[in-house]
Amino acid sequence: YESRAPPGTSFWADMVQIHEALGLAVRRGEAVAIAYLTPIKEKELAVIGPSAASADFAALLWLCLHTLREGYGVFAFSASVVFEPMGAGLAGSYPAIARVVDRGDPFDARNDVGAMEFYGAYNVASDPFDVARKLRAYASSE
Repeated sequence: YESRAPPGTSFWADMVQIHEALGLAVRRGEAVAIAYLTPIKEKELAVIGPSAASADFAALLWLCLHTLREGYGVFAFSASVVFEPMGAGLAGSYPAIARVVDRGDPFDARNDVGAMEFYGAYNVASDPFDVARKLRAYASSE
């Protein structure tokens, strides 16, 4: 995986470059945090990089969590990390990816997932450009 690969040679590099061109990304070294243009849940953020063990990847994951907590007052979120492939011939073939989404107010009596998320279309009410603005603001204040 190379985040600066020529267009059309890597799905992940293309996705990063599109998000950067739209102002939806923050880069630190070879790792990039993005506010998804097409989120599946509120305030979805992702970190993409060559290794989940890198300091840049960890710093951007922290930045995503910090942005949700301090920028939006999010107390409940879901997060996952997919590690890069390991082994002979696999290194560099696929990036490490972390994803974080807002789960809503934990004190709300209603459920944070509805039938539309399971059987229909995603119901997202947050603007990824607003999420990216806050992400960049917290990144510049580090």
